[in-house]
Amino acid sequence: MRTFTHNVKSEGFEGTAVLERLTFSQHMRYIADCNFSQNGFNPENSYKSLVDNVDSITKMIELSKKHIKELNIKHIASGKCYNNFEDIEYDKDFYPVIMELATATIAGQQVGGA
Repeated sequence: MRTFTHNVKSEGFEGTAVLERLTFSQHMRYIADCNFSQNGFNPENSYKSLVDNVDSITKMIELSKKHIKELNIKHIASGKCYNNFEDIEYDKDFYPVIMELATATIAGQQVGGA
């Protein structure tokens, strides 16, 4: 199993997640399964993009869960730390991290990339 370490970039958080790389066929299947709107997901206009793509985003999160192998993430303001994906799903403060991890999993990382 090939994995990569993702450094969390969501504002107000720190930590890492070990994510399983997708094969080419998995990546293509997941992109098709997510079925984003023609405009895709645009973080610059996140509310409209979220509304237009809520089913696709939910599917992306569901598909990515099994590829998140390790988690060590802290919410800086509250000091809350989590070590598994299931726990962060119940904490609204961590919703930006959930989106980030799902996106990082589906987007993947080039083999040999940093």
